Amino acid sequence: MKSLLVTLLVAGCQPVSQVGAQTDATPGTADAPIDNTCSGTGDSFVFTGAITAFQAYDFGLVTSNGLVVGFAGSATNTDVLAFNSKALAELDSVGDHDVAVENITGLRAPFNVSCDTGNTQCHGFFAQAGTYTVHAAHPRYQATFSLSNLFERTDNFGPPGAPIAGTITGCVDKANP
Repeated sequence: MKSLLVTLLVAGCQPVSQVGAQTDATPGTADAPIDNTCSGTGDSFVFTGAITAFQAYDFGLVTSNGLVVGFAGSATNTDVLAFNSKALAELDSVGDHDVAVENITGLRAPFNVSCDTGNTQCHGFFAQAGTYTVHAAHPRYQATFSLSNLFERTDNFGPPGAPIAGTITGCVDKANP
């Protein structure tokens, strides 16, 4: 078993993410099943659309001051993701969150790779429009989202890159005691 800790670095903030132990199983098989229905029957974090689809194998809530601000996880042991509101604004309150106000970012990288400026292995998006809807916060965190006005993201700190055509849709369903 390997242990994975994904940390988002933002000046002045100390968000926390703890992602559970992973095995070397192939996700989506009998030895590592994934519930991608976001139906409250199991933990699920998935999205698809204008960029490479993501289906979490293992993920955790990222919190700041006790409030959910994003998620960190992996699709496989070699592909990790940070997904959060750009300014680490809370995504904890039930209801619609305007992505134009609380921009959403996603950044994927191979495990143990630094996403410093100039790298060629990290890829993701900046979403500057859309809706992120929290349906429940406890005992399960459940949300759906539709993201648009997308731009490329290739590092931890750089500005948005070239436009990405289309939208990204997905959902999150995670136990949140």
